[in-house]
Amino acid sequence: MDNVLRCSAVPDKPGVPQPTDVKDGSITVTWTPPENDGGAPVTSYVLEYRSEGSVSWKKATEKTLTELEFTATGLSDKELYEFRVAAVNKAGTGPYSANSAPTKAKEVLGKRNVLTY
Repeated sequence: MDNVLRCSAVPDKPGVPQPTDVKDGSITVTWTPPENDGGAPVTSYVLEYRSEGSVSWKKATEKTLTELEFTATGLSDKELYEFRVAAVNKAGTGPYSANSAPTKAKEVLGKRNVLTY
């Protein structure tokens, strides 16, 4: 029998969320998993957003995020938004990624372009 105590740590930060699709009132972001999972598989992610310049972050959803993509809805097309993401494993929630580039939730010229500022 193996008497070695195995401990895991929280995962490293994931990649910076990248806006990939923008419609009026919504922004889809994708990110990459952390390079180091802390010794235990990543089970979910916590995605947050804020209006540019705000100090308060809001969860993008209360649902458990297991994919590397999410579409935030109900956003104002007059605001710029920043996103950040953290990975979760059995040891807890790791550090947040760096913030995404500020992005406006506004479709431009009938195309779903990504506008970052």
